[in-house]
Amino acid sequence: MRLGTGILFMTFMLLLSACSSQSSGVTDSFDEQVNEELGTEVFIPEYKEYPITSAQIVSAPTGDAKNLAVVYSRNKGTLMDEEFIDDYEKDMGSNVVYGLYDGEPWLFRITYSNVKTTISTDDTEMKNINGVDVRFSESKVKDEEVVLMFFNVEEGSYSIEFVLREGLTKDKAFGIAESIIKKTT
Repeated sequence: MRLGTGILFMTFMLLLSACSSQSSGVTDSFDEQVNEELGTEVFIPEYKEYPITSAQIVSAPTGDAKNLAVVYSRNKGTLMDEEFIDDYEKDMGSNVVYGLYDGEPWLFRITYSNVKTTISTDDTEMKNINGVDVRFSESKVKDEEVVLMFFNVEEGSYSIEFVLREGLTKDKAFGIAESIIKKTT
């Protein structure tokens, strides 16, 4: 009886740890390349309810600035074909490191930059999250609520654009920003 209880407890603990994990391993496929190209370790969260549909590195036309832009959607969709991805990279001046899935609707885009950002305070509000000043603004675009957030971390900065739809709320958006801040500070 004790052995059965012990096995049941161990199984429960394994299931609990698997369910609470944010990562499903998608970022493992591009972490090393991103860290090398941007010159620093970059944290990109993963969420079961918001699959990553693309990740791409975009270099500034001048200087050393590089950005990693990661798009999250409600549904992952179908992977675009290689010809489409090649054309996209040429048109956008980017290097796709993951995906280009046709997932819709896209809900948010996290962009990490290897340079710090300065943000005009005129049209933004500030919220302190775990000791980090997060600048944010809210607007309506085509009848949809959009929240933009910006914050600096030790080696660069993050900007996140949220479209509040499909159950994504302002509170969840701030929770996503908080999860990044907790891992990067």
